[in-house]
Amino acid sequence: GFSTAAVTDHLLNGEAVQSIYSGDTIVDHRFWGQQALPAAFLRLAGHCRALSPDLPLYWYFLVTSERSYRFLRVYFETFFPAHDRETPSRDKALIDLFTGERFGDLYDPARGVVSFTQSQGYLRNDWVEIPEKVRDKPDVRFFAEQNPGYVRGDGLSVMTELTWDNLRQFAKPPFRKGMEDGI
Repeated sequence: GFSTAAVTDHLLNGEAVQSIYSGDTIVDHRFWGQQALPAAFLRLAGHCRALSPDLPLYWYFLVTSERSYRFLRVYFETFFPAHDRETPSRDKALIDLFTGERFGDLYDPARGVVSFTQSQGYLRNDWVEIPEKVRDKPDVRFFAEQNPGYVRGDGLSVMTELTWDNLRQFAKPPFRKGMEDGI
């Protein structure tokens, strides 16, 4: 698998914050469920946290599949948008800031979705269909309702704060490793 990552400094109403954007993440289906790529990302996040411990740090990315959206609940306590909680106004402002700066007019803040005028790539037909066994899961239904254009590559902008308390237990070791000795 592979992904791209960009660490960016931002100002929200005069407050300095930092984001890690990841995009173009692809994992060969034969390796789904392995943890090498998430562990590498969490090490990067831990390294960023160590370099700027007082700066709020967020991860955001565009979700173009229900599998990627479900990933958030596995690794993080809280993320936005989510089916089980309203997005606080500050978090919505951060999502809009991060996504607007990166994608400009391609981002529709009312829907929280980036729609590309020319294809940037999308999942093959045999991977895009949501499996019947997960269609009724609340996270999956929410993703499909929020981003019905995912089948053509539209991306739902999502965000989570990268803090120790927001990480699920098994996500903490690689984050700690990144904090201790970098990548």
